[in-house]
Amino acid sequence: MVGPAWQYILIRGLYTDKVNKSRKAFFTPVKTFAMFIIISFGIEFAQYYNLYDVTCDPLDFAAYISILLPLFLIDYFRQPK
Repeated sequence: MVGPAWQYILIRGLYTDKVNKSRKAFFTPVKTFAMFIIISFGIEFAQYYNLYDVTCDPLDFAAYISILLPLFLIDYFRQPK
């Protein structure tokens, strides 16, 4: 659950003030949130359809939303206008 959240922080450059402006402009909060939801849900659907040998847990969908949505909202509302 913390993997996608940590990757969101790394990609957005929220861990430092020294971030490449072009990277921050490309990876907007909305685009980054959408990217991680699509990837995370894609992995869960692949598990559900037995594309590889693991167990699907439907609560993982809620787990991804519960960590990524607050992170996105904090990031979105911290953006300069």
